[in-house]
Amino acid sequence: MKSPKSSRTERGITRVEILVVLLLIAVLVLLSTPSMPGGLKNDDRTLALSNMKQLHLATQQLALDGISTGDALPDWTCLKGKPITYDEWRNYLVPNYLSSGDFAKLTSVTEDVFWKSHRDTTNALQVYAVDATDPDTTLLFATKNWHGPSASQLSGQPFGKKCFLVFHKGGDGARLKPEDCQRMDLVGSGGKCNFLPLR
Repeated sequence: MKSPKSSRTERGITRVEILVVLLLIAVLVLLSTPSMPGGLKNDDRTLALSNMKQLHLATQQLALDGISTGDALPDWTCLKGKPITYDEWRNYLVPNYLSSGDFAKLTSVTEDVFWKSHRDTTNALQVYAVDATDPDTTLLFATKNWHGPSASQLSGQPFGKKCFLVFHKGGDGARLKPEDCQRMDLVGSGGKCNFLPLR
């Protein structure tokens, strides 16, 4: 006659034990994935801010070169007090300051929208008209889901309604929440051209 202990060993793992193990694995996966509410990973935002920084540096160098050489180059994203177009801004930066591939990469955002699933948004940034006389707090870049200070809600890609990113002329970037849409102390000033995006 078999003892109760040996019969328990022979029957194997119970369903409850399997469920407990699966639950523990799920908890560990969730804890190892840095994210904000809504499933937007910190990595997406950090990379987008890094891209903005590179575009800022290239635009700043363009402006400095215009000052040092006396060439007719833009003061940031304005020329002779008037905004240049988005295509003109791109053509000034490519190929002298950025390659065409780098420019395309830096103006795009890839989001992790679900576990191991990605959504690519090209031309994900809005570029604003800024010139040399504008203060450092002037808004230079914002993600396209922010639609200006009059908009109380976020919409569109990248990031949908989860958050938006801004980058100032002075080189400061910020990740902001939906409730910060109209807070100019965080978003920044509109500068001389008052939040006029390059077209």
